[in-house]
Amino acid sequence: MLIIPRIIKSLSYSQTFFLLKDHPEYSALQAISESKKRMKGYKGKLFLLYLSFIGRGLFSILTFGIGFLWLVPYIYTSLAAFYDQFIRTQEAPAE
Repeated sequence: MLIIPRIIKSLSYSQTFFLLKDHPEYSALQAISESKKRMKGYKGKLFLLYLSFIGRGLFSILTFGIGFLWLVPYIYTSLAAFYDQFIRTQEAPAE
């Protein structure tokens, strides 16, 4: 019953590690709340990005796991590009 709300919350919190990397001065709770704030309007895009990896994952399973050598870096690079394109651009301009 609570699967869909958990998915939505996990998408909201997904950018926390990227934010901590860019802002080491943030506490964990600050990074979580900042991730939640910046993901407004972008959870659908991130969900579709995750869905695009399903076919590649199935293909990697068919190759007895060897395909994961290429898939895992591809996924992490795609997530970093998502962060750069949508989340990092919401930075407040430096004064």
